[in-house]
Amino acid sequence: MFRPSVLSTLITTMKAIEVRTETGALVGTISRGTITGAKTAGTFCFEPEGATPTTVGIGSFSRSWLKRLVRPDYLVRRGDREDRLSDRLGENLLYFAVDGRIDGHDYLARQDWDDSVEVKVDGALAARWNIDDLSGTVTIDADPEGMIADPASTLFAVTVLLPFMQMIHSDESELIESILD
Repeated sequence: MFRPSVLSTLITTMKAIEVRTETGALVGTISRGTITGAKTAGTFCFEPEGATPTTVGIGSFSRSWLKRLVRPDYLVRRGDREDRLSDRLGENLLYFAVDGRIDGHDYLARQDWDDSVEVKVDGALAARWNIDDLSGTVTIDADPEGMIADPASTLFAVTVLLPFMQMIHSDESELIESILD
């Protein structure tokens, strides 16, 4: 569980955000990250207690701003390893839907009708997150025995960082809707 600031997806500097378990134990922190080829304002880093940090950023390698809005790519970097996620073409116009391979596993995060996001790893439900509109708190429910349960894993880090990408997606979708109206 964590609470991002209202402007954390927009400004290039941000205060570190603590990620805690439901019992209050500190799991790690989220801060602004950097990846070559990713936009600074769309890049975040999760640093778990005593483990290698993982950074996720919206790719800036496309020359077309339209492609960037219609189907962005997300870079995932942990140490020397880099993976890539992409918006699911067609679905992403209606809601947040991202898929790709992370550490050799098929990863899918798809917004549901109730605005929660389901995360599936290798086709099995692994976690669900909700962003509370009133408090701004992000709550992630994961199977305690599942692949996303280990805070030191890349899968956990990506699941913690993707709510920021969902917030950016939501803001950009509203912008596109206002332009089309």
